[in-house]
Amino acid sequence: MSAEVERALSELPAEYRLAILLADVEEFTYEEIARVTECPIGTVMSRLNRGRKMLARLIRTYSEAKGSSPRRQEFIRRES
Repeated sequence: MSAEVERALSELPAEYRLAILLADVEEFTYEEIARVTECPIGTVMSRLNRGRKMLARLIRTYSEAKGSSPRRQEFIRRES
């Protein structure tokens, strides 16, 4: 995990950070996350959506401050 991602994760509110780590790193299902966090699945889905948006915004901010502008990778189909 890059330093920017780690820094951004550390700045997220705990409930969003936990949901993202369980879903995206540990690959838990929504149901498993709901059991661990003792909240409804809808809340898990909301936390993941909001947390991922916050995370992306923070990473973008760090990258821009560092002088690099992250761009989505373009996939080029190579002809054989």
